[in-house]
Amino acid sequence: MRAEGFSSITAATRGIFTFTMRSKKIVSLTRGAALALIFVTLGAMPRALAERAFPPEKTWVFVAGLLEWEDAESYESFPAENRQDEQMVETFRKSGVPERQICYIQDREGTLEHLESELAKFLKKIPEDGVLLFYYCGHGGEIPVDGTEVVAFAPWDASEAGGWSMAGVVEQIYESFPGRRALLLADCCYSGAFVKAAGKLAPEYPDGPQVAAMSSSSARELSTGDWTFTESFIAALQGQPWADLDGNARSTLQEFATFAAQEMSAFQSQHAASFIPESWPADATLAEAPAKGEDRFGERVEALVDGTWWKGRVLESENDEYRVRYVGYFQGDDSWIAGKDLRPIKSSKLYAAGTMVDVKWENKWWPAKVLEEKGGSHLVRYDGYGEGWDEWAPSSRLRTRSQ
Repeated sequence: MRAEGFSSITAATRGIFTFTMRSKKIVSLTRGAALALIFVTLGAMPRALAERAFPPEKTWVFVAGLLEWEDAESYESFPAENRQDEQMVETFRKSGVPERQICYIQDREGTLEHLESELAKFLKKIPEDGVLLFYYCGHGGEIPVDGTEVVAFAPWDASEAGGWSMAGVVEQIYESFPGRRALLLADCCYSGAFVKAAGKLAPEYPDGPQVAAMSSSSARELSTGDWTFTESFIAALQGQPWADLDGNARSTLQEFATFAAQEMSAFQSQHAASFIPESWPADATLAEAPAKGEDRFGERVEALVDGTWWKGRVLESENDEYRVRYVGYFQGDDSWIAGKDLRPIKSSKLYAAGTMVDVKWENKWWPAKVLEEKGGSHLVRYDGYGEGWDEWAPSSRLRTRSQ
């Protein structure tokens, strides 16, 4: 999620699109036998499978979901309708995680002082066999912390109190979390710095907890205003068939990392980051996953509506027509699309390693070199700048140097 708002569809465009779709009677959720999306609890386990990632009785969930800020001019709000941080918390509740093991902080509750104190108190409650899920969504970026700009989460009162240091949160968890495993998730701009901190600090705590981390973007990359990264985690938690990449009837932590990267690349042209230490069982089961069924069920596609191609996912089919859910939209805006009006997601222009390019940053073009291309995103190094300024950038921000 980023300060500039929605990356793919502006709020105004969303409204026009929804009106157009409905006025043309494309939306038809009652048509045919509507697909019942399958929500599998984290507690359900097929026989003889690997360890559960989040056993409900041992799972502790700390969620900070900020969609609005005290300084509304500096930190643009996000729509609260269909907020997926809430959906994620509810998924853990339905799996059997006790209410006393969940700390969910929303919006104006998320002052810097409250976030810091509540995390400290929460960590002290967790027993030695506990498993921690830490999650933040909102704004992230370079924000002053004790007078120095660092990569940080933006609390409710960020303009006055400063940022909540990403590296500081990771260090606090390494030092104070008494449990055995932790998974840290961040859905915001620059959230890859959160993942980098987890990997960097791991060797300093050889006897500490096993900490894995995943994020919606790289360490120096703006993130989307959509919920794509969070939705990918929910899909894995609920055992949605499209999150079971190898089709073995279960979703795992490693599959989630791969799935999230694929989702962010295909739908948002972003580079999702991840760090899973060897001590964290990457094959730990998140949920059972039923068989995929129809050939196109769960497929990422582009759908042609009124001359425009919209990215989404196939959820149901009937007589060569397909119900599609669009990126950034929810159930009420699903529509039925004829097979002839669907196509695989069109790949963006790719730049091979070594290509000299210009990269757009804050409405200016900066000369750089492509170091690596992965999943449609490019790791670039700016001319005259060191490794610390390297970042992953989508094709939309790149052009060949000759232009």
